[in-house]
This record gives sequence, C-alpha cells and structure tokens, in this order.
Amino acid sequence: MFASDRSRFSETKRIVLGSLFTPLVLLGVWPPSTMAATPQFQRAVVLRVDESTPTLPNRRRLADSPTPPTVYDFEVSLRVNCVVYVGFYQSAIDFLPSAIVVDHSVEVSIEKHFIHIKVAGGREIRLERTWRYRESNGSCSAGR
Repeated sequence: MFASDRSRFSETKRIVLGSLFTPLVLLGVWPPSTMAATPQFQRAVVLRVDESTPTLPNRRRLADSPTPPTVYDFEVSLRVNCVVYVGFYQSAIDFLPSAIVVDHSVEVSIEKHFIHIKVAGGREIRLERTWRYRESNGSCSAGR
C-alpha cells in the first residue's frame, strides 16, 4: 500500500465509523428530551378577563384580500403566587368556559409558550401565553 492509499483508507474508515456512531449517539440522547413530562398543575386566581379585538390586515380595496375570519379573542390574566401571567384564548364562537371567572381560583399548568387550565369534565383549555410580570403591590406579600 502506498501512503496515499493509506490516507484514503483511513479517511473512508473515519467517514464510515462516524456515520455509524452519530445515529447511535443521537438515539441515546434524543428519547429523554422528547418525552413530555406530565404537567404540574397549581392553583391560580383569575384577575381579569377582557374580550379583545384582533388586529385586521390593512386593506386598500375590498378586493385586495379575503375578509378576515371571525375569531373571538379573550385576554386572561392569572396570578400564581406573586407572578401574573397573561394569555390569549381564541374561540371560533363567542364562548369562554365558565371556569374562567374573575376572582375565582383555577388549576393551571404554566409552560414556556402556553397556559393550560383545567375546566369541568376533566378537560383542559390552552391559552397562548403572551407575557408575565411580578406584582409589586403589597397585596401579594400580604396574601402569602
């Protein structure tokens, strides 16, 4: 074997071994990260519920785009301990579950982008989480 043949052989060997081991490493790391943990629900108090109007696209003429779909948006503010989470609930009909009433407590699970609320019948509804902030008034520390 010549030196160039050896280097080609070692390069081929490196590529083959790399292509075999890479999927094995990914399989070893991938399943735990894709397994969803069971959501942890905690008690929250509904602070505010407002019906919001969706922003409509800017149209110059009626023929420019189709009419926007009818969607009802509700902005819901929830307090968990001293943190207030605000989320949007969308409904095709003008309906907000009866569990979401101001000054009532609900069971919620807070995720990075969504808020899940347990409602009657063991169902869950999902709100799109928009922002959160810490309450700074004295009622938060007094309620602990």
